[in-house]
Amino acid sequence: MRRIKINNHKIAILVDGENINCKYIDSILELLGYFGNVTIRRVYGNFNSPFMKNWKAKLVTFEMKEVQPDTTGKNSTDWELGLDATEVLRHNHSIDCYCIASGDSDFLPLVHFLKKHGKTVIGVGNKYSTSRGAPKEWDDFYYIEHIPFFLKKWKKAAAAKAAKPTPEEPVKVVRPKIKSPNKIGIKVVDKIDLTGRVTGRRKEKIKLSYEEQLAKLLLDFPLKPGVDYDAIMEAFKRVVDQETGLAKLSTVRKNLKKNNIFFTVKNFSDSIKAMALRFEIVAHPTRKGTFIKLRENKQ
Repeated sequence: MRRIKINNHKIAILVDGENINCKYIDSILELLGYFGNVTIRRVYGNFNSPFMKNWKAKLVTFEMKEVQPDTTGKNSTDWELGLDATEVLRHNHSIDCYCIASGDSDFLPLVHFLKKHGKTVIGVGNKYSTSRGAPKEWDDFYYIEHIPFFLKKWKKAAAAKAAKPTPEEPVKVVRPKIKSPNKIGIKVVDKIDLTGRVTGRRKEKIKLSYEEQLAKLLLDFPLKPGVDYDAIMEAFKRVVDQETGLAKLSTVRKNLKKNNIFFTVKNFSDSIKAMALRFEIVAHPTRKGTFIKLRENKQ
């Protein structure tokens, strides 16, 4: 036996009315509603017997068809139900799932026959009257006494799914692409072959002069009030090379950040510009690039 997945099946329910009490039919149909649409509903039995008289009202309420066996006898209801199932299989190809509500082991040959023809078969029966080995032969089997538990569980899961907010799609921020071929340090030049013919365009790095390096530094760090002049001078003196009198701009910044809890990159940048008269800014080219260094202006 396996638990079939909840799906959009077209279902035929065939009820052995002599083995299933009519008070359970509403919960059985509610259970089948989770698996699809019940299009064929039939109840089999001798409706002249006292046990079957309560089925009359249920037939009207749930639009179920009453099927009275043509013959009388112990297994007449079982035979009628089995014959009807084969007729539905032969003439109604849209039915892909059968529910046999009985629990009687006499229906196991019918279960095997339907499964052989590719149909899903669900069984429903009383816990204490169903044959012990019968549930294993069905695709899915439910004891009537356990159906309320499954209904409660599935309703709770459906309510939790409905209450869960659907995640909103993240808003995509489209940033405009800024084309700036004339930025400082890069220029676009023509590609020229050996014959002097222009074959394309390429980018070329420019070695900036001292004045250009200073202009770039001051453009990147605009002046704002609130800078700490003393702190930056102390940081410079702690890292300055005593032989050359130079200190890397990045090293001064790291030292200032380490020793001053109120340090921010913006304040440091503002301090460098504000103290332009006290520092000489030197562009120091190397293989890895051009480093900016500071030297104290003692003039």
